[in-house]
Amino acid sequence: MKVIILLFVIICFSSAKAQLTAVDRNTGRIIPCDELRCTEDDSTYETTDRICLNCFYRVSDSTMQATKNAIIQKCTESSKNCAAFKNEQKLWEAKREKAALREGNKYKGGTMEMTEYVRTKLIMTNKRVTYLKRYLSKL
Repeated sequence: MKVIILLFVIICFSSAKAQLTAVDRNTGRIIPCDELRCTEDDSTYETTDRICLNCFYRVSDSTMQATKNAIIQKCTESSKNCAAFKNEQKLWEAKREKAALREGNKYKGGTMEMTEYVRTKLIMTNKRVTYLKRYLSKL
């Protein structure tokens, strides 16, 4: 049986590290995303599945940010100019936002609007993480 979870995800800060969590609507218990029984095959139409989608996106975005920071640090350490990379990343982030808004707007005002918005950001972010990891390995 699926746990009914609020439609928002909270980022709790413990020490210096952010932990990605959701809240169980019935008990008020804060559940770490990695404890949710989500699989990438879950339907995103149920409340619980929307939370899973948000958790997948937040984990993917955190991975992307960490990889991006590692690239910038490596560029700086090796005296390479990071301006081109930073500009490329900024352009990509704008492209991702535009694509997510376009997909979400197909369901404007409906329950699927935010689901499609987040799903699009998740798919694009996962692809970007793969690209950035390859980029980092070549520096």
